[in-house]
Amino acid sequence: MSMFFVAFLVVRIGLLWLADAFAPFTILVTALFGAGVCAVGAALVSPAFFFVALGAFTGLFFPPYYVTATAIMGNDARVSPTIIASGLVGGIVSPLLLGGLMALVGDHVFFWVIAAMALGLAGVGFLVRDKMGR
Repeated sequence: MSMFFVAFLVVRIGLLWLADAFAPFTILVTALFGAGVCAVGAALVSPAFFFVALGAFTGLFFPPYYVTATAIMGNDARVSPTIIASGLVGGIVSPLLLGGLMALVGDHVFFWVIAAMALGLAGVGFLVRDKMGR
């Protein structure tokens, strides 16, 4: 678990350079895809190795999500608090929902659930990439 957060923090620091080199939406979709691939790897190969790698991709989620959302929603004074609130609500509700799901189906499917969500969102991002590039 500690190595997950080390990878998370190292990548967050690396965002200083990544954010200048790539568009926020590209970073977000790449992070989602990478997290999904790591979750599949954790389910099939090695949870210890791929969980740490999952931390690296997770470190890329928030800033590109926020910048992409503000680009879509505009610069009204209510936009920023709405984006932050949606992230907080997701951060509070998601563990409750995942905990309930894991109680029903068992802990062995945790990484499969993460993979499905991340790869599904990355797929949607891939489909709308041309629209987001404008």
